[in-house]
Amino acid sequence: MAGRLAIGTLIDIYPVRYVASIAFLLTATGCFLLLQLGANFAWSAAIGVGFALGTEVDLMGYCTARYFGLRHYGSIYGAQYGFAILGVAASPVWMAVMSESHGYRLVLQTATIITVGSAALSVVLPQINRTTDN
Repeated sequence: MAGRLAIGTLIDIYPVRYVASIAFLLTATGCFLLLQLGANFAWSAAIGVGFALGTEVDLMGYCTARYFGLRHYGSIYGAQYGFAILGVAASPVWMAVMSESHGYRLVLQTATIITVGSAALSVVLPQINRTTDN
């Protein structure tokens, strides 16, 4: 809930591409700290991932409307949301299989790399027209 409130406020003030990038980096930082410092820092991963879960749907809806417009909003957002839910459903299974064969180290490394990559992709999104957004 805190993530949703924060994201809503931040995208009113700052460009959404930077806000999204920071949200991804919070998740990556949590996973990296857990990877490097162990279970004593599980709280950092929980905060980072929890923040991301609170923001992902809001950012997805906002970005879909701004980047693709409203003409086909329902079908575009529905497809994005469907793939996101597929990822949410598949990731625990993937993590369990990977941890059984390679340990959690590889899982955390992969999660960190993917979220850093997502942050980088967010930064290079085109600027949204300043008349409709920052």
